[in-house]
Amino acid sequence: MDTGKRLSEGIFPPRALNSLQICQEFLRLTRRKFASAPIPSYALEQTSLSWDEKKKRKESCNAMNTIDLSAKFSISAEKLYRAWLDPVHHAAMSYGGEAEFDPRVGGQYSSGDGYITGEFLELVPGKKLVQTWRTTEFADDQPDSTLELTFTDSSDGCTFHLAHSGLPDDQIESYEGGWHEFYLDPMKLYFGG
Repeated sequence: MDTGKRLSEGIFPPRALNSLQICQEFLRLTRRKFASAPIPSYALEQTSLSWDEKKKRKESCNAMNTIDLSAKFSISAEKLYRAWLDPVHHAAMSYGGEAEFDPRVGGQYSSGDGYITGEFLELVPGKKLVQTWRTTEFADDQPDSTLELTFTDSSDGCTFHLAHSGLPDDQIESYEGGWHEFYLDPMKLYFGG
């Protein structure tokens, strides 16, 4: 039985493959399965920062318990916003796993087979999402963190900005790496970058 078939049928235990292999296989399968999806494939250009800017951002993130990331996509802000809230597109453009969304203020969401959960605090269609955010790694007594996503149109696509605040001190670097590995990098693959 080939890897794709076993992955698509859920035969592999969750940790049998490393996360990159799972992501690549999921993207391969969903790209084939959802080839006619309404959101087209476009390129992503990661914004590049100088070494000094990266260092300042890292120091700022650690000082304020906030992760601050931006990426440039060749897709409209409205389409990226809709893709983020669509369970099929969200799973396909991220690291995979089932996603569920009730996109209204007070509505609940989960992604990554329940690894990430939260509640929508603000929705401005095509422009902004604010939500509580926690993973199964948070201690029960830890408060939820806050995730603010902004989608801004530009002449050649849109800028996607992510501000993730209120994270546990000892998990900031891990979650910052996770945003790249499980969202921004797979989004680059999904949108054809």
